[in-house]
Amino acid sequence: MSQAIREHPVNGNVAIRQCDSPERGLGLFATLRLSKGLKILSEQPLLVDETRQDMINDVAYEFHALPLASQALFTRLYAGPLDLVPIMTGENEREQRARLSVATARLQQIVHLNSVEGAGADAFIPNAYAYYNYETGSVALHALRDIQPNEEVTNFACRCNRCSPETEAHAASETRRERMKEIRDEITRHYQAESPSDDDTLNVITKLRELIQLIEEEEAVGLELSLRIGELGRLQGATGDSVGARMTERRAMVVRRLCVGADHPS
Repeated sequence: MSQAIREHPVNGNVAIRQCDSPERGLGLFATLRLSKGLKILSEQPLLVDETRQDMINDVAYEFHALPLASQALFTRLYAGPLDLVPIMTGENEREQRARLSVATARLQQIVHLNSVEGAGADAFIPNAYAYYNYETGSVALHALRDIQPNEEVTNFACRCNRCSPETEAHAASETRRERMKEIRDEITRHYQAESPSDDDTLNVITKLRELIQLIEEEEAVGLELSLRIGELGRLQGATGDSVGARMTERRAMVVRRLCVGADHPS
């Protein structure tokens, strides 16, 4: 694929390029400085999955669920230097070409060579947030911090030293994440209680503050952080702290807009 596409501009902000490691395939790279909060792109992808491997595994099913026009576009994508389908033009080969163009192995090769996965070489701390709008079928990508020219735009996954076993950073991260899970469970139990007391509510406020701090220490900026901050503000208001509630709710909105953009209908 690197021989077929050196760089493909997506818009004025980013371009698709071959990553440094050929095994990682294609990546999305900034073509200029992208400011924090900027909507990097918004478009309707043909297919969306959590990872490239998930898409490879599911493409045979997902492809046939696409509209016919999208199927036709998909089958015209690059499928490797040995792909014979584009050069089969004879009348007797039409049926064979139609059959080969949608063969599972070819569809998987198209995904392998053309999909863009938002996971950089150091993507434990993403620099962008991808939001999929199910109503419009579009993906919007917003910068979580300033992104420099030629820097890869990353929005998930984890290949850095923090996630390598036997490192102090990994151990610290695992401890935080285990504690985050414990707090989430404690908060869930609070809401499941039939008639929580005022002391229970104050305890949940303390737990939410701890959870928010842990999420920020993990630098896991996302909608959960916005929702937890908003939840804290709601409980502050319920306990009579109206000033604190307004400040906290404004903070929640700032984080949400950073993730989904100020123009999001919500």
